[in-house]
Amino acid sequence: MSNAIVNKDDGKSTLSADESNINDTTALLGKSSTNSNIKPCGDKISPLTIDEMVETLGFGLFHVLIVIITGLCFSGFAIYYQSISVITLAACELDINNQNKLWISFSVVAGITPGATIMGGVGDSIGRRKIILFCVALNVICLIATALAYNYIMMITIGFVNGFCFGGNVANIHPYTIEFLPRKYRGKAVACLTAFVIFGSFYSSSIGMLILSRPFYVPLGAIYFTHWRLYLLLCTLPLLVAFCGLLLMPNSFRFMLKMKRLDDVHLIIEKVNYINSCCNSSVGLQSSKLTHESLDNLCVAINNSSMDQNQSNFCQHYRKLCQPPWHKRFFLLAIVWTGFCFSLYVLWQILPTLLSSFLRGKTCWHGIVNVTANNNQYFPSNRSYCPQSHQIVHILTNIMLGNVLSIPVAIACILLIDRLGRKCQFITIVVASSLAILMIVVIDKVMTAKVFIGIFFSFSLNGWISFKIWSSELFPTELRSTALGTCNTLGNIGGLCGLIIFSIQGNCAISLPILASVLLLIGLPSLFLPDTTQADIQ
Repeated sequence: MSNAIVNKDDGKSTLSADESNINDTTALLGKSSTNSNIKPCGDKISPLTIDEMVETLGFGLFHVLIVIITGLCFSGFAIYYQSISVITLAACELDINNQNKLWISFSVVAGITPGATIMGGVGDSIGRRKIILFCVALNVICLIATALAYNYIMMITIGFVNGFCFGGNVANIHPYTIEFLPRKYRGKAVACLTAFVIFGSFYSSSIGMLILSRPFYVPLGAIYFTHWRLYLLLCTLPLLVAFCGLLLMPNSFRFMLKMKRLDDVHLIIEKVNYINSCCNSSVGLQSSKLTHESLDNLCVAINNSSMDQNQSNFCQHYRKLCQPPWHKRFFLLAIVWTGFCFSLYVLWQILPTLLSSFLRGKTCWHGIVNVTANNNQYFPSNRSYCPQSHQIVHILTNIMLGNVLSIPVAIACILLIDRLGRKCQFITIVVASSLAILMIVVIDKVMTAKVFIGIFFSFSLNGWISFKIWSSELFPTELRSTALGTCNTLGNIGGLCGLIIFSIQGNCAISLPILASVLLLIGLPSLFLPDTTQADIQ
């Protein structure tokens, strides 16, 4: 930690620190002096860490609002991804068949893969809030354009752009939110943010059941405005609310400190004070003391340090991740992300088909079930399949019931995130998910398959709660979005590889043990990563 050393001869202060610690601004603020008229630069001060500064701001209405707004932004991907899976069935006029129905899903994932890395790096350079606003605005525009798509090729093209923007969201939303939260509330608050995925799926299912059950066709230029187009337009509402709310939120507190933009830091603290004081005036007064006695009297030495205000460019972030002390941590986390997504992407795709085969009397050891990531056994491949509206509603009802099952696990994860710790909770969920998949093959009965598939979905969906928080807290402020975005990219590449491999190998007696083993193996590198529960994050 760098300390301010005063040069009594010229009254100016300088900053002594090793080059590697220049970016550490934990000595930016000194604890308030007894006389507010005396500048701390002239006295020996006891420095505050950034986490202590955040603790002084307290937890109030502002923090609740920031979690809700960023949660709505994060839920946008769940809303969109579920909506396109329904649209491939409901948009009969677009000639979507079994051969091309997965194209839009691949286009979205193909967009997320570069988007997470690129927009994560840009977020560390210019700020997370700007990137989130840009990406959410484009998400809304893309959803509206998809609702008015002339043909399926146009929808696929828009899907790539939308995926690129969702990649920017997943790389920046968690770092942005974490940097406002005190240690005591950080785990539970960000866990609630991640659990907004369940809200997104609920919202999409509810709107779909309401709109898609009443088909209509209205001529609109070269297209027909139909029920599924209205459904997509209504799916933009949570993102629109999130965008408007984010316009009123400030930039990241920690990011502005790292960039040494002290005037902006002052404005951020005033906004946090004002919003928090609406419900608890004592919180505002306590943090107001920090603002006026510490921030205004900040030593000018920090502005004379050798760290450039534009401290890191786009490429420098990636070089730092591959250098000590972060390279080992990044390498281990990248392995975990790749393996986790490799298994989950395939299992989420093949388990519904597997359950259907079990219900028809074909099990892994009796009847030899072949389940692939691109199963063709239900629909003809040379023509589009257009189910009736009640069939679509039945599908959405089953999706909603699956979300209901994941709510108790989500609540347990939120309540235990600080008690168990991020690492312990994630490893527990990974092991439980792996054992559930193995039990399907070992017992090989219809009832146990239904039970353990439900257990797997409940646990695996909520595995992201601890994993997202943990991944974000493992890296310093200046690298947080870059690291999370790059790991998301590697995870998507792993998931795509899994889908390609298991579209060829489909014997569940072979596939399921392999995928369960991968889930177990990623627990090993997780053991060598530090737990970040209640820890100071730089």
